Amino acid sequence: MNGQMKHFFAVGLCLISAGCASKSEEISPNFISPVLYQNYTCQQLGAEAQAVSQQAAIATGQQDKIH
Repeated sequence: MNGQMKHFFAVGLCLISAGCASKSEEISPNFISPVLYQNYTCQQLGAEAQAVSQQAAIATGQQDKIH
């Protein structure tokens, strides 16, 4: 695939995904197994919770800009 074709493909994917986007409040959360965190200390859990909250806030803002 040449460079122009790759660019066209990437733009097409972006347009398709943007067309399917919903407001952040309409997106259901995914289940994450607590087993992933069973060996974390309280300090590690707190840091992970803060990091996930920050990532969620960024994703929410980006999703709502699209829609």
